[in-house]
Amino acid sequence: MHEARPLIVDENNVVLGGNMRLKAFTELGYKEVWVDDMKDWSEEQKQEFVIADNVNFGEWDYDLLANQYDVVDLDTMGVELDPNMFGVDDDDSVKDAENVKFNDYTIYFANEEQMDIWYGFMKKLKNKFKDHENISSRILMYIAEVYDENKMSESELVLKFVEQEVDGE
Repeated sequence: MHEARPLIVDENNVVLGGNMRLKAFTELGYKEVWVDDMKDWSEEQKQEFVIADNVNFGEWDYDLLANQYDVVDLDTMGVELDPNMFGVDDDDSVKDAENVKFNDYTIYFANEEQMDIWYGFMKKLKNKFKDHENISSRILMYIAEVYDENKMSESELVLKFVEQEVDGE
């Protein structure tokens, strides 16, 4: 397995990905394992990788998450956490959302490449539709845009949903 998924370390040899593999290698008596050094990564890139690498299988250090990450960013990355543990009760955006219905979806990827494509797409949507606060309205705006570009009549229907969401209906 270590050839298929190397340990990911930073410039200080801190393991960013593969802590459990490292533990298993140590217990099995391995003296050498494959390591990819990500010394050129920014702190933000490191943090994003650590979260993405642990979304499906990792155990969370909730104190670390609460102190070093934004709850919205964690949500965007697929981490299912109770926002109350992050002390965001005073955040108006959470209070404003109390009366809104939410649907949770779990997206499964066949491989890391698909996951990287998805997260890249989410970042593009976030940058393109900055005036929209949540993923659903950004996706709907994108769908409406694609429909409109392809002269599909559904674009008006999609935009009605976005307007309702923005107006709070």
